[in-house]
Amino acid sequence: MEISEDYQSFDVEMGGDGFLVDADQYYRGWTASVDGVEVPIYQVNGFMRGVKVPAGKHRVEFRYSAPGLRASLWLCLALFLLILAALAWLLFSGSGRRRDARHVEPLVEEQDNAEAAEKKVTAEGRT
Repeated sequence: MEISEDYQSFDVEMGGDGFLVDADQYYRGWTASVDGVEVPIYQVNGFMRGVKVPAGKHRVEFRYSAPGLRASLWLCLALFLLILAALAWLLFSGSGRRRDARHVEPLVEEQDNAEAAEKKVTAEGRT
């Protein structure tokens, strides 16, 4: 018998066809095999799990894989790559360094107004 948090194995000897009930909780994500052949898991007494076992000596294994874990990992990888692509586009496209023409024009107008005011002050000082 081997038991860990995501794996359990039992060596059983059955006098006839029977049912092995594991007192551990029935939960989505567990798979079972008898001698390496996958078999269905049944919910026993509302919260335990069990499998049908034929007569003779057999090795029964239960394995747990979190439902949705693999899909979540693929989604995280895809989002990470998307973020990297967006950062690379911003870095290499130069769009972060360009000035928008709408922001340049007011600066030119302000500079012209400052120069005109300076000339006016200079001219008033002479008269």
